[in-house]
Amino acid sequence: MQVHYVFLFLALYICVKYADSACVNGNWGTDCKEVCEVNCFSCDEVTGVCGSCRNGFWGDYCNKNCPENCKSSYCRKYDGSCYSCSDGWYGTTCNNSCNINCKNCHKTTGACTICHVGRWGEFCDFTCAQNCKICDKLLGGCEACKNGYWNISCDERCSASNCDICSITSGECQTCKSEFWGENCQKTCGKCNSDKCSKIDGRCTSCQNGFWGEFCQNTCGQGCSISTCRENDGFCSTCKSGYWGDNCNKTCMYNCSSLSCSRSNGQCSTCSSGLWGLSCNETCSHGCRNLMCNRNDGECSSCKNGFWGEFCQKTCGQGCLILTCRKNDGYCSTCKSGYWGDNCNKTCMYNCSASSCSRSNGQCSTCSSGLWGVLCNETCSHGCLNLRCNRNDGVCSICNSGFWGLSCNETCSHGCSSLGCNKNNGVCIRCENGFWGEFCQNTCGQGCSYLMCRKSDGYCSTCKSRYWGDICNKTCMYNCSASSCSRSNGQCSTCSSGLWGVLCNETCSHGCLNLRCNRNDGVCSICNSGFWGLSCNETCSHGCSSLGCNKNNGVCIRCENGFWGEFCQNTCGQGCSILTCGKNDGYCSLCKSGYWGDNCNKTCMYNCSASSCSRSNGQCSTCSSGLWGVLCNETCSHGCLNLRCNRNDGVCSSCKNGFWGEFCQKTCGQGCSILTCRKNDGYCSTCKSGYWGDNCNKTCIYNCSSSGCIRSNGQCSSCNSGLWGLSCNETCSHGCSSLGCIKNNGVCVGCENGFWGEFCNKTCSQNCSSCNKETGLCIACNLGLWGSSCGKECNQSCTSSECNIDSGECKKCKLNRWGKFCESLCSSSCSWGCHRQTGHCLICGNRYWGQDCSYMCNNSRCEQCSITNGLCTLCQSGFWGEDCQSTCKSDQCLQCYRDTGYCSACPQGRWGLLCQNICRDECLCCSISTGSCTLPCPEVSDAGKLAQDEIQSVGIIVVMIICIAITVVAFGLNGVIRYILKRRKSRKNHDRAKGSKASTEMANYPSTSTITRDPMYSNITESNISELPSTESSLSELPSDHVYERLRH
Repeated sequence: MQVHYVFLFLALYICVKYADSACVNGNWGTDCKEVCEVNCFSCDEVTGVCGSCRNGFWGDYCNKNCPENCKSSYCRKYDGSCYSCSDGWYGTTCNNSCNINCKNCHKTTGACTICHVGRWGEFCDFTCAQNCKICDKLLGGCEACKNGYWNISCDERCSASNCDICSITSGECQTCKSEFWGENCQKTCGKCNSDKCSKIDGRCTSCQNGFWGEFCQNTCGQGCSISTCRENDGFCSTCKSGYWGDNCNKTCMYNCSSLSCSRSNGQCSTCSSGLWGLSCNETCSHGCRNLMCNRNDGECSSCKNGFWGEFCQKTCGQGCLILTCRKNDGYCSTCKSGYWGDNCNKTCMYNCSASSCSRSNGQCSTCSSGLWGVLCNETCSHGCLNLRCNRNDGVCSICNSGFWGLSCNETCSHGCSSLGCNKNNGVCIRCENGFWGEFCQNTCGQGCSYLMCRKSDGYCSTCKSRYWGDICNKTCMYNCSASSCSRSNGQCSTCSSGLWGVLCNETCSHGCLNLRCNRNDGVCSICNSGFWGLSCNETCSHGCSSLGCNKNNGVCIRCENGFWGEFCQNTCGQGCSILTCGKNDGYCSLCKSGYWGDNCNKTCMYNCSASSCSRSNGQCSTCSSGLWGVLCNETCSHGCLNLRCNRNDGVCSSCKNGFWGEFCQKTCGQGCSILTCRKNDGYCSTCKSGYWGDNCNKTCIYNCSSSGCIRSNGQCSSCNSGLWGLSCNETCSHGCSSLGCIKNNGVCVGCENGFWGEFCNKTCSQNCSSCNKETGLCIACNLGLWGSSCGKECNQSCTSSECNIDSGECKKCKLNRWGKFCESLCSSSCSWGCHRQTGHCLICGNRYWGQDCSYMCNNSRCEQCSITNGLCTLCQSGFWGEDCQSTCKSDQCLQCYRDTGYCSACPQGRWGLLCQNICRDECLCCSISTGSCTLPCPEVSDAGKLAQDEIQSVGIIVVMIICIAITVVAFGLNGVIRYILKRRKSRKNHDRAKGSKASTEMANYPSTSTITRDPMYSNITESNISELPSTESSLSELPSDHVYERLRH
């Protein structure tokens, strides 16, 4: 008992001890001072090892990152392996990528678990049928078709043209395209929202804006404010201005203001401008301002300008100043000028000034201009200034110019100026020009300047030219200069030009300048150019310039160009440059080119350059081109450039292209590239191809290539094809390719087919068509062989015995073979080959279908059926209809159309839809549709009877041969038929077991688009198309691809 207590005590002690020492979560160690690793959720309080890690980490201390492709970054703590992989990866650490066509694959094996859309197969390496939306991963059969298609291959269009989605198994329409409904989607939806309505009854879920009703067939009222209305009854929430009623389909009356009326009864809220009354059908008076009047009684609020009265129906007086008057009595505040009275409707008399009169009695305030008297009915004299006269007696205060007297009714003399005459006596204040006297009745003399003379006595202040005397009425003599003479006696002041003498009756010499000479003696002061002497009657020498000669002695002042001497009688030398020379000695300042001497009258020698020579001695300045020497009589060498050489020694300045030497007499080497060389030694800068040496005058040896040879020593730069060596005199190995060999060592650049080695002198294996130059290993094998030494034979089932050189896989299989090496036979039931990879039949024989063509067609009367579903595609002879259950419509038909039952082929001699018509007598056969002959019968004449007999004899022999052949074939067919009957019996038992899974297996059948594009079907080639059976088989199910069009026919 005591021992029990001891153990109990120890147990309690340990519990308390360890309870006191437990660390708070997140710490560890003796004193719990150590912190757990940051990626731990919790750790051991003694060792610090993590109990569990945060997402993305693993290891004892959670300090290692999970592999990057772990799904959601989850991995196992103890080894870092992923629980599962992100899409597209597999393996323990998800470091392997799934097949590119996999969306996801098995974590361990990498086999695809989910394919990308459009792919199927274990590794998703097959393509779904063209119109498949989703296909079965294992078998490839379509599970969902693209809109508008159906059946297991999604290669048939939905029967209804407006069908969007139809049943994948039956083709029956399930969903119509927008806007359509009905069993076959042939009916059109109403104005449904998104154009979608119930396929069953066409009802809309919701309507487009502006429509209502069960089928959205009704249009919302045109007055709905937002073009929408309640879909069940067409009620509008609010109406547009101008409309009323529940559906806002009634219009307010035109006379409502702003077309606004009560929605319930259509009455106007307010009337349109100019209308009044309960129905707004009364018109306000046209005199109302703005046509506004009281709606109840039509009284105007105010009147337009010019109107007054209750209804503004009365017109204000026309004399109202601003056409406005008081509304109640028409009183005008102010009258216009010319009107008077309360309403300003009376006019002032016409003779009132400014039509102004008293508003109370109409009398004039003042008279109009030109009138006088109490009634302003007397007329002022027209001589009064501005027609103004005294209103009481008509006397003018001032007269108009030209009038005088109390009433200004007397006329001034016509000689008075515009200032007129004295108002009291008529005396002119001033005369008009040309008149004088008290009343300006006398005329001034005609010679008075400006026709003005003194008013009192007619004296002219000045006379006009040619007149003289007090009143300028006498004329001067004709020969006075400017017709000017003395006013007192009439003598000439000066003579006219060209005259002299007291009476100006002598003529000056024509040599006088401007015909002017002394009046007293006729001597000229200045002569005209070209004349000299006292009277300028002597002529200057013709050599004088236009300045003429001295008036006293005739010596020329200056000579004309080309003349010299005192009287310019000598001619200048012909070589003077500007035809001028010294007047005194004939010296030329400058000679023309080609002349020399003081007077430039000597010519230079012909061989002077530009005919230029010394003026003093005639020696050439420079020689003409191509000449040299003191006398320029030596010729430069023809090799000098531009024939230029030194005048003193004949040395060329530079040479023409192709020449060199001091006198350019030597020829450059023929190999110089640009036909130029150095003048002093003939050195060429570059040589033409094929030449060498300093002067490029040596030729390269014949076997150098077109790149030539080395200039310094003539050795070849490169050799002609097939040669090598310093002098290119060695021949490359015959095994070298057309690229030749290396110049220095003869090593081949490349080998001809069948050779290898450094010098291509080793022969490839006899099985190689070509081999590696360095190793001799085969690169390509002879037909039918493969392997590094081409020692292995391709499988005989490979087409043309061609296979991959590395793996031996066949490129194409022969007919009825499949597999990588074409090692497998297609099923004997396949009518025309099978899929290269799967071995599935491409085409079945008549009356069979399925992957292995092991199923009988669904109907015994089918001649051919679809390889994918067993449905009839061709009926047996004599039957028609979708299931080939109906017999042809005529017993005469050899064959009938499947869709109508009418004859498609008739017995010989018949035609028509039912083969009921007989061809014409001369026809052996005729068109089934028209009865026209297609093969006329030949007519047998007497002359041709012998030939016919011979033909019949040959025919008998041919018939005998055919009979023998038929007998042989019959024996063979007997065995074949027995085999077929036995096999058919076993298939009937087998069909019941396999019928239910046939459609499932056919999902794995390749689509027609795959058949035409997949390389696995490459065993159908142009070469073996001719081997196709003549029967149509199941080809009607295949697409109209060019290959299958050929198979069909």
